[in-house]
Amino acid sequence: MTRLTAATLAQDTAGLLRRFGAALYLDFLALGVAATTLQSLLAPESLRRLTRGDVDASVFALITDPAILGEEALFTILFAAGCLRIWRASGGETSDPAAALRQMLAPLIVLSLATGFLAYFGMFLLILPGIVVLALTTTLVPMIVIEGRGWFALRATLSQCRPALGVLSLAWALTVIPLVIVATAVGPPPLAADAPITALWLGWLAPDLIAAMVSTLTLAMSMAAYLRLQPAGGADLEDVFR
Repeated sequence: MTRLTAATLAQDTAGLLRRFGAALYLDFLALGVAATTLQSLLAPESLRRLTRGDVDASVFALITDPAILGEEALFTILFAAGCLRIWRASGGETSDPAAALRQMLAPLIVLSLATGFLAYFGMFLLILPGIVVLALTTTLVPMIVIEGRGWFALRATLSQCRPALGVLSLAWALTVIPLVIVATAVGPPPLAADAPITALWLGWLAPDLIAAMVSTLTLAMSMAAYLRLQPAGGADLEDVFR
């Protein structure tokens, strides 16, 4: 296992972004725009309420909203597919990626959603608890789909990330906090109650662009940490990162 430093993580993340960033970004953006389009067409009133901030933002409301759960499940699958793409490019062996996703689908979605909502809840508790949750579960998705650990992946990722908690917490703080500020600043503008669907859709385009950027960055950072924290991580990975 290579000792993970802030400088190494930053350099490796940048290397993965140079090599895979454009394709990953377009994938996440396509998913976000598709979700916004469907919601604009099928549930415009719900999207209008979200635009006005007239929604229940509690954790319970989030985990019981079918639209949010469905979108997050699709995002998790796409995130996992991106992890597998980078893993194969690094020379890692895996069977058919589609088969790996199918076999691990239940633990992948359930554990990812559970830790994601826990981090969301932690953000309300002075932010730090949410950052710590994100840091401790940085390599959760790779553990599930690459190593096939299934329901035991949470214990494995906690063990892997705990020694690098300080570095990972700093990385998540420097990633999440500025991007949340930017996303809030470029949120959808206020719209009239009878605004057309086209205006509603366009209003959510900027948040979709920012969300795709966040997803791409966090995926690259997660895989950079995962590859470096592997027992065989080190010099043989330089071709992947550079």
